[in-house]
Amino acid sequence: MFQNNANEPNESKYKKTGEKYLNFYYQFIKNAFGLKHLTGDKPIYLRIYVDRLPIGSRKRIEFKKQLMDLPRTESYSDSPIEIRSGDVAEIHSHNHVLLQCLDIVLGAMFYRLNDLHLAVPEGQKARGKRTIAKDKLFNNIIEHINEVMPNFNIYETTDEYDNKVPDCYWNHAYRHWRYKQSL
Repeated sequence: MFQNNANEPNESKYKKTGEKYLNFYYQFIKNAFGLKHLTGDKPIYLRIYVDRLPIGSRKRIEFKKQLMDLPRTESYSDSPIEIRSGDVAEIHSHNHVLLQCLDIVLGAMFYRLNDLHLAVPEGQKARGKRTIAKDKLFNNIIEHINEVMPNFNIYETTDEYDNKVPDCYWNHAYRHWRYKQSL
């Protein structure tokens, strides 16, 4: 799931500190993994580890409750997903190597999607070393994605199969969801 910052919502909708961040995080968890398309007769218990939330403790509790209530939303009505009390936990991503790697990958994709890979620092004639490294990582990622999904376009959500059966979400070699906030 990647976002282009050109799709900025109306800021008046997000007056309270952290609401925009929480909305983005919630939509990411709700939609990016295709969990609502899971099928089965037995409950599938989901544990969610979110990076330390930059909000007060009251909002933090409300957000975690909102995530725990996700299986009871209309879009999850047919999904066996269950999220129990205590299954939503905050962690510090800098203490987890895999999450640090994920941050690097998402950062590289973010750079490209928002044309930051073209940025030349003020007073310089060429891009910085980190910008070049992120661009190289992006190109490497795209090369691997194109092996399983030729002509992949980072700017678009991957197509659904014509039959649009939920199982198609679990049979694709690669799925990509482009998040677009309401304007």
